[in-house]
Amino acid sequence: MKPHFNSEQIVKRIADSMIRYKSKWAAAGMALVLGGGSIGVSFLYHPAVKAAGPEQDSEAEETTAAATTTAATEAETESAWVPTLDELNLAHYFPEGEEDTDITKSLAGHVFHELMTRDANWSSAIYSYSDVTPVDMAAKLGVSRDRILGKYNPEDKSHQKENPSTWTIGSFRNVKIQAVDGDGHAVSPYSNVPQIMSMANVYTYYHNPEDSDAFLSYAKALWEASHSYTMSISDVYYCSGCVGKDAEELEKKALMEEAEAEKENPNLERPYEEISGEEDAGDGQSASAETQTSVITAGLSTAEKKAKEASQAESSAAETETETVPESTSGVITAPSRQKAASPSNAEKSAAVQDAADAGQAVSESGEPASETAESNIETSAETEPQKEGSSEAETSAAEEQKSSGLSCPGHVDLTITMKIGGLNEGAGLFALDAAGNDASKYSESAWQGWTEENRAAAISLASEDWYQKYGLSVSSISTGTPLSVEEIETYLDELPSDISDTRKELLRFALNSVGKVPYYWGGKPSAKNYEGNHFGRLMPPDVDGRTLKGLDCSGWISWVYWSVTGTHLSYEGTSGLAALGKRISREDLQPGDILIRTGADSHVVMFLGWTSDGRIRCVHETSGSINNVTVGTRNAGWPYYRRLID
Repeated sequence: MKPHFNSEQIVKRIADSMIRYKSKWAAAGMALVLGGGSIGVSFLYHPAVKAAGPEQDSEAEETTAAATTTAATEAETESAWVPTLDELNLAHYFPEGEEDTDITKSLAGHVFHELMTRDANWSSAIYSYSDVTPVDMAAKLGVSRDRILGKYNPEDKSHQKENPSTWTIGSFRNVKIQAVDGDGHAVSPYSNVPQIMSMANVYTYYHNPEDSDAFLSYAKALWEASHSYTMSISDVYYCSGCVGKDAEELEKKALMEEAEAEKENPNLERPYEEISGEEDAGDGQSASAETQTSVITAGLSTAEKKAKEASQAESSAAETETETVPESTSGVITAPSRQKAASPSNAEKSAAVQDAADAGQAVSESGEPASETAESNIETSAETEPQKEGSSEAETSAAEEQKSSGLSCPGHVDLTITMKIGGLNEGAGLFALDAAGNDASKYSESAWQGWTEENRAAAISLASEDWYQKYGLSVSSISTGTPLSVEEIETYLDELPSDISDTRKELLRFALNSVGKVPYYWGGKPSAKNYEGNHFGRLMPPDVDGRTLKGLDCSGWISWVYWSVTGTHLSYEGTSGLAALGKRISREDLQPGDILIRTGADSHVVMFLGWTSDGRIRCVHETSGSINNVTVGTRNAGWPYYRRLID
């Protein structure tokens, strides 16, 4: 409880205190008087102001300048970035003369742009292989042309009925693009640039965090080590009938069904397809990994092979048997054919097949008369499945059905492309592939000691952050869409045939005007005609590849162009739907404004502009990859669907 005093007791205590400490109270009183006197004098005294001489002015200015410099230095020291393991340090350093308000212009932004451009060019080059014909791909693989021979196709002008060696299959029926991580496990195709830069950030933290050249050099080496791909062509197989007077109606019906499915679930239209184990090659034919042959491998580095040997993880995906080729990502390295010399060529088989079909004999999956299948089965890099009991009767029925319906199948082949991208979470991933970081001869007791648990955790933590939210870095920031000039557009239009309709000219003028102006956004469809109402370029949630600018995908762009020019909204906006619309035409009959379509795993659609001097197709299209915008390009485009939507 606190003590309580009355007023008399308080006065008595103060008096006693003054008597007891009188000397101290006297000193305090004197100090108070002197202090008050000094203040009073200062109010009364006003000294004369003396004009400063030149020397005094100079001294004053120097003193002021020195004080200002000191203050600025102290402020700069206080605001200087202190490097850390869990921050992207280069995001705080800028090239000389560059504004420091936009992180995308920082040293980190420059590195990110260079690596993402390299990444996009690599994936675009891989996807472009789906535009190669089976004949050209066989040549790249170094395998015999006989491997892609089927039966006579009366609709293929290059086929000569009397010459089976001309019965090559014109295009791939299915292009399957898949991705695996460093351990071979199936993943969605993605960019590992943030993971690579996160590792570079940790590595350079121990060396020189401000050295962007060393950072980029390290990152490039790691990028090369973590990217590779393989390609393979399947054996020839046959469907129940795709050529004949009723084939177009059957095809259109199937496409319409796919288009309806796309409407109900737009996610079905994907730019790639993940594959694990067996996949349906179409019409019940099996195209499992074991039947894929003639494999090409590119980009497997020595570091990757060592990491793979060191990894104890087992692949959960059924991988194609490949030949390992060291140190190449820049070009294509071919693997030799492993077809048995004793096996008959597809040309010889094709002649026998045609004779058998004409005679009403059964035809097997391998394309031979059923009675001879077991004796002449082709064997390449993997054993094909043995013929199943009872299959001869089913094949006989299929052959009879083809003959009675007037339909036939000249044969199909598929292309499978497997991209390998190393990440942070697998045994044979980025940490294992890092030649520089794992060089024990460069370890230092007081600095870098390899990928310790702490260093790994720091890299993983940094890579897992939202880089767009924190640093403004995303794939949208590397879009290189460049609009065409008026002169360039007029040059293209002047090359158009003089007899095409005014509507086609307006269609192409509108398409060419959109070059570089509509960002690529996966799944993007138009919400209105023309530009107003579509808000192209507005920030959006990231799409499957991290793009954040509102735009259109390839089929959405076609729909938008036709809608804007004709005023009619197409009934379908997916690739399968577009392939079912309009009038079917041949490649030779293409006119500017017609569309070319490839459905399936690597679906795409382009607008025909004209022919190049070397017989390639010049087209306008919305594309992803390193451009991420509308562009004019050239392609082989030996695709299955050529459509005319207007006269």
